[in-house]
Amino acid sequence: ILQSSHRSEDDDCDERQKLITLAGAGGTSYAFILGLLLIFPVIGIISAVALPAYQDYVVRARLSEGLAILADEKTAVGNYYIEHGNLPATLGDAGLQSVVESDTVSELLYDSTGGGSIGIKIRQETVPGAAEDVIFGLSLIEIGDDGIRYKCTRTPANIPGTPIARKYLPANCRD
Repeated sequence: ILQSSHRSEDDDCDERQKLITLAGAGGTSYAFILGLLLIFPVIGIISAVALPAYQDYVVRARLSEGLAILADEKTAVGNYYIEHGNLPATLGDAGLQSVVESDTVSELLYDSTGGGSIGIKIRQETVPGAAEDVIFGLSLIEIGDDGIRYKCTRTPANIPGTPIARKYLPANCRD
């Protein structure tokens, strides 16, 4: 049996009406567009705040390697003092070399004028926006029967160099 492919005008109107109904139901609503207009600025604001905070966190995390090296330097100077009764004249006397194999620290620093301050030079590429290597370290406060006391600072006494930005210092080093 063959069916006729002839369609009536009523069938065409029904089809058009169905298409209009479907297009209207599946179209983009104003609420959706308004939602997008509100979401994108919020994402932008969050990104503007979160990204710099994250970058600062990454720099402080990298500096933890520098703190470990600084602790070794402090221990070596302290041990020298215990054995000899005075501060070493150089880092070499304390058994250390000033050049360091590290991705973060480029050099150990020491106040050889007798002040006893110790420090580290942080590689420029570790700190965003730094024009050169930067420093921070420990300034000697006092020598007593219980050992040497230091204060963590971005500008160790008698050690020349550009201090690291305060925001990158460990929490216990911020003045």
